This record gives sequence, C-alpha cells and structure tokens, in this order.
Amino acid sequence: MKMTNGHNGNGHGHSEHGPGGPYGMMRKLKKLLEYHEGIAHALRTTLMVLQDESIGLKRTRSADVLTAALQLDAERITRREQKEKKQQGGAYRKGQYRPGYSTKAAVAERRGRSIQFLAHFDTKEPRPMPAGATAQNSGLGPLINQGYLKKKGDGYVRTKKEYRATP
Repeated sequence: MKMTNGHNGNGHGHSEHGPGGPYGMMRKLKKLLEYHEGIAHALRTTLMVLQDESIGLKRTRSADVLTAALQLDAERITRREQKEKKQQGGAYRKGQYRPGYSTKAAVAERRGRSIQFLAHFDTKEPRPMPAGATAQNSGLGPLINQGYLKKKGDGYVRTKKEYRATP
C-alpha cells in the first residue's frame, strides 16, 4: 500500500495523522508487539524450565525459574486488568448524564438558549453565527442535524421547522 501526497490511489485523500494513517497503525502495532512480547517471554521461560529438566539440572533451579515465570505472568495479567478502558462521554458512562442534566429546569434553560440562538437566523438571508458563538459552545451541530438550521454559503438559514420550547 503506497501513499503519495495524502491520497490512497482512489481519489480520496486521507490524513497521514488520522486513525487510519501510518502513525495510528504504528501505535496499534506497538501495542500488539508489547502484548505478544509478554506471551513470548512466558513461553521462553517455560522452555528453559523444560530444557533444564531434560538435561537433569538441579530441580531447585528450575523450581525457582518456574516460580519467577508464574509471578511474571500474574503481574502481566494484573497490569492488563488494571488498565482503565476509555469511557465514552468523558467522566460519565454511556447512558448516564451529569447529575441534574435532565431536570425540567435544566432542559428548559437549554431550550431557551436554543430559541435565542435560532432567533438570530433568517429564513431567507444566510447569516453567520452570532458574535462570541462557536460551533462548540452554541449547540449548532444538533440544530443542523435535527433540521432547524441549514448551511447556505458562508452562513446559515433557519428552516420552517418549528422549534418548541417544551418537549
């Protein structure tokens, strides 16, 4: 797979730093290598114990090696169990909301802010976002996704879809 100029050969450009780019792939391969190195180390230790037994070396030495191998394997399993998995939605698990997020007062406040934001836009003339508003703090994405706003040129226009203050 040869990448040139950020293209994959079929006309679609892809960033080299994205999840499918070489840097994301390198990170995945390093994690995979680390995992398999732990397994390979345990197998080598087991082979060493078996070789010691087959050539008749002192039983105490192989017992020490086996004990060390079991301890290393237990540590590897403990490390894997202790790794925290990334949780979706920040500090809250999927399906959970911040305390008070769904109270009637909080919902009414958010809907009021959305109504104020939507009042800035016209149904015919495209307008840019209000001063001080950004895509992150305005709730622009959900309003576009739900069909209350449409992108037109360098601004947005209000659709005819009615936004109700109460659910």
